[in-house]
Amino acid sequence: MATGFFVEFRLHGYARSYAKWVKARAHSEARKLGIKLSMNKEVPHITLFGPAETNDIRRVTSAIMNIGQKYTLVPFKIGGFSIFKKPNKVIYLDVIPSPQLEQFRWELAYSLMPVCRSYLEYDTSRAYKFHSTIKICHGIDDSRFNTLCDYVENKCSLKDYERDKLSFFERLADSAKEQLFREEEMERSIGQYLLRVTVLGKGRRILFEYDLILRQLLNRRQALHKDIWGKTISKFRELLLRHQPYSA
Repeated sequence: MATGFFVEFRLHGYARSYAKWVKARAHSEARKLGIKLSMNKEVPHITLFGPAETNDIRRVTSAIMNIGQKYTLVPFKIGGFSIFKKPNKVIYLDVIPSPQLEQFRWELAYSLMPVCRSYLEYDTSRAYKFHSTIKICHGIDDSRFNTLCDYVENKCSLKDYERDKLSFFERLADSAKEQLFREEEMERSIGQYLLRVTVLGKGRRILFEYDLILRQLLNRRQALHKDIWGKTISKFRELLLRHQPYSA
């Protein structure tokens, strides 16, 4: 019997909070524009492979473990927005991959293709477009989609997010500082590292995760366990102190 699955990286920390904030604002603006969208409750993520189907999920597990054991610190950055128009209209956060992430994704795809009965064509290309989806818009006209895109681009930047989290008086001080020193708005990004590779099955339910930091395969219960996640973060910080941060 075939098993459908996705392989993804789930955003964490500041990047995850920012992505959720952008999704909520985009959803609210879409409603004002008369665009009917369901509120996407998926965890903000970057798809690494799939959707795909396999007749042997154990071979998928082995392939992911074998590739994962070769990597530890895999950096990338998130910042800015782009769109797809086909086959669906999609607004997404740009992901700026490091060479390590590009190589990891390609080796992962190359190992998974032989153990799958079906997969998508774009998974077979080395020119992979890394992204984190904000909104998928079905059946809307170009005019309203472009208006929504303009809103996200101009009202959902990292600077907007930071200001939104400030108190009223902190926002006044921030605005005064910009006017006084004439600070220019610059494109910014959030640094992230690939800590775990998550495999999802039916209903996007976690089947298992491979932890690149702990070098450990985790079942669903372990993947959701806060204490184990705490160990991942603690070990990650130790490793990070020994390496220079990634610079795109």
